Amino acid sequence: GSRTLADEIAKGAGQVPNPDDSQKSSLSQVIADPVAVSNVSQAKADSYGAGLAPFFLTLALWIGIFMLIQAMRPITQRALASNAPAWKIAVGGWLPFLAVSVVQASLLTLVVDLALGLNPAHPVLMWLFMLAAAMAFSAIIQGVVALLGSPGKLVVLILLVLQLVSSGGTFPWQTTPQPLHVVHQVLPMGYVVTGMRHLIYGADLSMIVPTVMGLLGYTLLGAAMSTLAVRKHKYWTLKTLKPEIAV
Repeated sequence: GSRTLADEIAKGAGQVPNPDDSQKSSLSQVIADPVAVSNVSQAKADSYGAGLAPFFLTLALWIGIFMLIQAMRPITQRALASNAPAWKIAVGGWLPFLAVSVVQASLLTLVVDLALGLNPAHPVLMWLFMLAAAMAFSAIIQGVVALLGSPGKLVVLILLVLQLVSSGGTFPWQTTPQPLHVVHQVLPMGYVVTGMRHLIYGADLSMIVPTVMGLLGYTLLGAAMSTLAVRKHKYWTLKTLKPEIAV
């Protein structure tokens, strides 16, 4: 029995690996760093400012239209008193906001491209995408204020605050609390920020067309709210003819 044990131990000793220096170096690296991580960059921002550009450009569009709604009525009383169809009055009330927002989007594009040297990968597509975002934002803001009146301005401000934390402009929206995930998926700013990143940094553009279609959907939603507001306010009451407080 002892001889058999000795023979088997001798056989086992002969099977023990005896690595050379290169194998020892490779094994030591595996033991020191057992998990290998490879970084694959789909797109890269040239600077910290370029990394935040999609968020601040989108934010500037929303705030610009929000400030405009403070100075302009979404629908004029003269238009409401006319015999035009409700949808025509709604579109007529939206067009001034659309015109100003288009100018704003164009100026923003020129400033960041020429003055600040953003150098987007797709400058023309970026400008067209900003026009689509301006169209959607102006329709939503004009529609909300037209439908709700002065309280609608507070609603627009609340929507802005919600989108500041849920759009993923400064940190991944997936790291936010679960209720804000719903906000990200429902409100438009998050989609615009993501689309701007793809157009500025040169990432995959396959999501741009669905995003633009979504912005058209937001535009139609704003137009529907504005049309509903026209139908609501076309019927004048005694309070409309003689309001307690004229603003």
